[in-house]
Amino acid sequence: MILGRKSPPGEESYYWGKVDGVDKKFRRVICGIILPVFDRQEGAACVIGEVFSISKPQSFTVLDAYVGMWPEVEKALLEYDKNFQFRLAVVPTKEERALLWRIPWSMEILTWFAPPWALTAVGHQKVDQLFKEGRLSAEALEITAAGDSLDLGAKALIVAICYALDWNPPYITKTPKPQESHPIGVKGL
Repeated sequence: MILGRKSPPGEESYYWGKVDGVDKKFRRVICGIILPVFDRQEGAACVIGEVFSISKPQSFTVLDAYVGMWPEVEKALLEYDKNFQFRLAVVPTKEERALLWRIPWSMEILTWFAPPWALTAVGHQKVDQLFKEGRLSAEALEITAAGDSLDLGAKALIVAICYALDWNPPYITKTPKPQESHPIGVKGL
C-alpha cells in the first residue's frame, strides 16, 4: 500500500490511498516506535492513519506494523517513510528521541515523544475505549505481530494513538473572502 499526499491551497492537507481495497483519506499519518531496551533485543514500529473527518470524533486505522530486531525495524521505518510519507515519529520518552535522529530518512519527519501517561493504565484504557467504540481498526497489527511480539506492537500503537489524542490540532477550512463594503449611494462614482 502506498499513500499520496495532497495540499490544496487554503485547505487542510491530507493523505489518500487504498486500504484493504477501499479508498481512504487520512488527516495525519503517525509512526509509533518502541526501541529495544536492556534485556529484550526487539523493537517495534506501528504506522497509524487518522481518518479525515471534520464532523466526527477521531478514528484511526493501523496501516502497517513491524516487530523484530532493531536493524530490521530501521529498514521497515525507511520503507514506511517512502510508502506512507508519515511526518511524525513518536517514541515513549523524551530521551529516546535522540536515538531516532541518526536514521537517514526524509528531512520532513519530526520526532516527538508521547504524553507521560501513554504507557500507563490511562493510555491502555483510552485505546481500549477506541476499540469498543469501533474507532480503531488494528487488523494490520494483529496480522503482523503474533504471540509475544504483539505486546511490543501494541505498545507502539498505544504510543502513536496517545500522542494523536493528546495533540489534536483543529481542522483548517476555507475561510470566506471578506465582502467589500461601500457606503450607500457611492458605488460607481
